[in-house]
Formats: sequence, structure tokens, C-alpha cells
Amino acid sequence: MKTLLTLTFAFLSLVVNAQNPYVTFLQKNTTRPIDYLESLFQEKDLVMICERDHREITQYDLFFDIISQDWFSDHVKNIIFESPSLSIQKELDDLLFAEDLSDAQIKSKTKHIYQNLNYGPLWEKTNLYTFIGKVARLNRERSSDKKIRIIGADVKFSWDSIKNKDEYKEFQKTLNNRDRNMAKNISDWYQSNANNKALIIMNYRHAYTNIYWKRKKKTDNVGRYLKEEFPNELTNVFLNSYANRRYSWNGKFHAKKKWDLAFQENDNKAVAFSMKKSPFGNDRFDDYPYITTNLKWYNVFDHLIFYNPLSEHINSSGMDNIINAEFRKELERRYRIIGNELTEGRINYLNKVRLYHEKRIPSLK
Repeated sequence: MKTLLTLTFAFLSLVVNAQNPYVTFLQKNTTRPIDYLESLFQEKDLVMICERDHREITQYDLFFDIISQDWFSDHVKNIIFESPSLSIQKELDDLLFAEDLSDAQIKSKTKHIYQNLNYGPLWEKTNLYTFIGKVARLNRERSSDKKIRIIGADVKFSWDSIKNKDEYKEFQKTLNNRDRNMAKNISDWYQSNANNKALIIMNYRHAYTNIYWKRKKKTDNVGRYLKEEFPNELTNVFLNSYANRRYSWNGKFHAKKKWDLAFQENDNKAVAFSMKKSPFGNDRFDDYPYITTNLKWYNVFDHLIFYNPLSEHINSSGMDNIINAEFRKELERRYRIIGNELTEGRINYLNKVRLYHEKRIPSLK
């Protein structure tokens, strides 16, 4: 009897899966993300990936795997990130295109770059810090024509030029046009050389390319600006993540768990595919809860990459010994300018790598 029940449940499971268009699609479409990205770059110059939570680190394993491929160093060579300021570009280039740097020199230069990465007092996300160092060591072993360039898209800013709160407040007013200015920075770079190709990493809504309407006003997204300017040259990719809940830090599953259950049924195999040609793309777009929309996923993103289930996403903040005695004085100055106090607890938080699993997602069961 027990054997019969087991066989019955197994049969019913097969029937359910056969009727599940998501699972069926995944079983028929098995292209690895690396191979899929290569095919996209054969057709497009600019491929934008929607970054997960800024702190999530396993996605940076994927990014590094992509830029380590021979096809990437032969035909693309550039990766553009949202976070680094345009003002730190020279230091990035000096690090990544240098010859014969020691590990200690790479670490020292990476620390300096991260201490001055953008307009925040200190960008505390571990993943990009680690990534910059890894790319520097990768480039050290490559010829000059194979080296990878990291490009910052964020607005121009230098803490050296900010002396008080009033100057910082004046700068903050310019952030109302941050997305437009980041898009312009990328556009200016791209148009400076018709042969430029780049992988672009933009976080969350910055990577949306469709037009939301609210009181007949277009929303302010880097992806939209670039898509409107380069409709045939740019494509965008959603990297599996959680969806935000409205006015809450808590997360939820996309498409009422249908996506993640299908990935689980497919043994959580890494895969990439076109949104428009899949049942995933026909679901209502539910990644941004603050504007009501009838858009479907394929209206906002061209492609989807599944890489690691949500249960395996790992967040990380802090960098080991990023704050020495000299930089501590500067960081205290920055905190005073923004109206906060740099406490010992905050220093301890920033000065050590901390790993933790995402806790905002409920169980998939």
C-alpha cells in the first residue's frame, strides 16, 4: 500500500509539472547565463543587468565569471557600475591598467578608491570592493589589449571640494537629476567610440527601461533614458531577486512564488532566456510596488537570468581595516558634514566584513 501511494504521488507530481508552463519552459530552455550573455553581445553593444540588493555578493561571482571569459576580454572589455563616481575614474584606470603591481599595492590602491568612491561618507558594500581587487589581479596577468576596464557612471563628486554642510546641501540638490546625469555619462562614453561595448550594472529601478506613467510624467530611470537614446544598441536583463513590499523593507516572491517554485523544480539550475518568449515575461510586472501598472515583465525587461535561489543569496557589508587612523579623521569630518556622528559601533561595523543570509524573504514552502 505504501509503495502504491508513493507511486501515485510521483505520478501526480509528473502530471502537475507537465501542466506547469514555467517548469516545461525551463526544461526545454537550458542556456547558461555565460553563453546567453555572449549571444547578447553579438547583437548589442550595451547589455544592462539589474543588480540585486546592493549588498548581495553571489551576483558578483556571476559578474566576475562573465568578465573572465575570453570572449568578453576580446570583444567587450568594459563593465560600468552605478556606484563609482566619474571623479574616481583616473584612479580606477591607474589601478587596473598598471603593470606588475604587488598584492599589497593592489590592496592599498583599492582601499583609496573605495574611501573616495562616491558622494556617501563611505560605500560600505563588500562586493564591489572585492570585485575591484579581483579584476586588478586578473588584469595583472593579461596583456594590455586584454585588460578589463571598470567605469563609474555616478555623478562627479569629490570630498576634497566639500568643506561644510552648506556646500554638501548644494551638491545634494543636483541629485534630483542623478539618473539623467548617469545616463548622460554612459552615453558620452559610448558615443566617444563607435566600437565601444559594455556590460552595465544598475541597481533596481535604475535598470528599468519602460516608461511608467504617473500623472502623465515619465519616470526617472537610467535604463529608460538609455533605451530611448539607443533603442537598437541596448538590451536589459533582470537577475532573479526578491520583490519589495510597498513601504516596507520586507521582500516577497515574484509572481506569487510561481517563478521560484519553477526554478526549484528545475533543480535551481542557472539559466537565461528571453522574457518575451517565455511564460515569465507574460506575468504582470511586480518588482516595483510604488506605482500601479498593467505592464507585463517583457514590457520592462528583455531577458531574465536565474542564478542561485533566494535561499542562497548572501549579503555583506564592511571591508577589513578600511578605516585607518588617517582616514578615520577624514571620515569623522564627512559624518559631521552630513549631520551624523561616527560612533565606535559604526566604525566596527564598517571596518570588518560581515556576511549574513537574506532574512527578508519568507519560506518558499
